[in-house]
Amino acid sequence: MDPHYFIAFTLPDSIKEAITPMIMHGQQEKQLKSWVHPEDLHLTLVFIGSSTRSTLEECLNQIEAQVKGNDPIEVKMNRVDTFGDSARPRVIWLGIEESIEVETIRESIYRVCTTYYDHLDKRPFTPHITLGRKWIGKGVYQHELFHDRLQQVSPTKFVLDEIALYETKLEQKPKYNKVRSIKLHPFV
Repeated sequence: MDPHYFIAFTLPDSIKEAITPMIMHGQQEKQLKSWVHPEDLHLTLVFIGSSTRSTLEECLNQIEAQVKGNDPIEVKMNRVDTFGDSARPRVIWLGIEESIEVETIRESIYRVCTTYYDHLDKRPFTPHITLGRKWIGKGVYQHELFHDRLQQVSPTKFVLDEIALYETKLEQKPKYNKVRSIKLHPFV
């Protein structure tokens, strides 16, 4: 199988550590088929799928030119939500407060990627941090339980200052390998 790639904001270690107890509780309850390894936590911007290295390099060079003058962005986690059936979700994730800066950078990256790839996801962008996938629990998903766990997470504010290209390696844990990164910082 060809490797798959995606572009995402990296998360600070302090946020990964703050989220980890939510994942650990979820793993103990065995309600989802898979939980994200804490080292793999990120905020996806564009899923690319398979690609040649040369196309990836060209695309990333264009992306770097587009985003390098942007300031780091302060965001805040504010909710737990799901994709799919709310009683038996396909994905459980953490959302962030609306951020024009995140939306603008994502749109810029997406626009560059469309010049290299014609198979990108066209659904509306929902900035999120995936916690786990595929409900297998006997009962129904209890949103309140995860919402209560989010209330225990501290800190909830953090800075997004790095965009990375990740390669997925399904056979290992953590399974996302950072191939290249771009630091956000204003022109000086």
